[in-house]
Amino acid sequence: MPAPLRSRGSGRSATHGADVPRRRVGRRPDQRSWLENVSERIRLTAAARKAHPDLAYSREQLAGRHGVTYTFTVAVNVEGYAARLVTIQFSSRSPDVPLVFVDGPADSPHRYAALRGTTREPLCLWYPRDPHDRRWVPDDGLLGLIALVTLHLFKEAWWRENDHRWIGEEAPHGDSTKKGDDRAA
Repeated sequence: MPAPLRSRGSGRSATHGADVPRRRVGRRPDQRSWLENVSERIRLTAAARKAHPDLAYSREQLAGRHGVTYTFTVAVNVEGYAARLVTIQFSSRSPDVPLVFVDGPADSPHRYAALRGTTREPLCLWYPRDPHDRRWVPDDGLLGLIALVTLHLFKEAWWRENDHRWIGEEAPHGDSTKKGDDRAA
């Protein structure tokens, strides 16, 4: 007997009307990133949404096979300094590696070179080859990343006002970050 036909999108057998589990083409559900898994994305962003009611979210399908960009935008208060607008972008191709942009002053030893075709310089928040306990990972949640960014912005502002002395630990990279090196601090 031939396999029952399924109507498009319903998940129900066209011949019997019974529910038939739908199979995803491509990645298995357990291989989806935290961004693609809606319940996981909600779980990892819930605290940030509660702490920052102004948090905005958008999802953009990129042309061709370039995937999807997930963008979160939020205003953060930097203790003792002006509030800053933070834009955090994740790519479906690298969901654990955010690009973080901020408005305001950009002079800092802890910025990557401007992205191709833009003047936007992403923050250099950690050394990419650091172990998970020394950098942000999705299980830290979006609020953890926002806290890390806010602390980084405080350190940048302090650096600008205090003879270019960085507060705390930093990876040695000199000007190499501006030249596109993959180091961060």
